[in-house]
Parts: sequence; structure tokens; C-alpha cells
Amino acid sequence: MATPFEDGFAVILGNQRTAAAIEVKRTVDVIVRYDLGTDALRIVAQLVENIHRKDMTESQIAAAYAQLAMDLGMSEGEIAKKVGKKRESVRASLALHQMPQTPRTRWTRDSWTWKRH
Repeated sequence: MATPFEDGFAVILGNQRTAAAIEVKRTVDVIVRYDLGTDALRIVAQLVENIHRKDMTESQIAAAYAQLAMDLGMSEGEIAKKVGKKRESVRASLALHQMPQTPRTRWTRDSWTWKRH
């Protein structure tokens, strides 16, 4: 799936399949979504598509949430509703994003826990 971007199109869903097809020189049928033209809609669509993947780290998810919150002005509640997660989970990810880079990269999906005291 792609959306118009600058002078062409940007693949927003199916990046790995598209890259694999290009690598073996195969053509790829693409659905163009004109309704995902804003950054917020594009990022939400990509998160919904990829958030379940084991190779997507908590740090990457946190960075996407931070982009939605800080750059695009979405609230924790709005993000949670759009991506189908609990608000507390979004809040924890945003807190993770505020950590210095070195400890942040040590978190993985298997070790991520957040407890409020």
C-alpha cells in the first residue's frame, strides 16, 4: 500500500514484501491510498500494521508515539484509540522515549515492563 509523497509515492504498508520483490526484480501491485496523506494518518497506519511484529522494538514504538504526540500534537488518549492500545501503555512508551538513548536501546519486547508506584 502506498500514499502520494513529494513527487512520487511512499510505501506505507508492506515495506518488507515490496523490498523483497524489488530485490528479485519482480513487479509489485500497489494500492494507492489517498486518504492517508497526512503524517499522522500514515504513522498510525504503519503502527497498526507493524506493532505486533517481534522485530519492532519498544524503542521504535516509543519513537513513533513520540512523533505523533510531539510533532503532530496528538494526545495519549488519541494515540491509544488510533492504534488500539491502552492509554497507560502509550504513556509508558512516551516515558521510555524520554530516557537517554543507551538505556532505551536495551529494552526489548520481552523485557519491557512498566509499573507505577
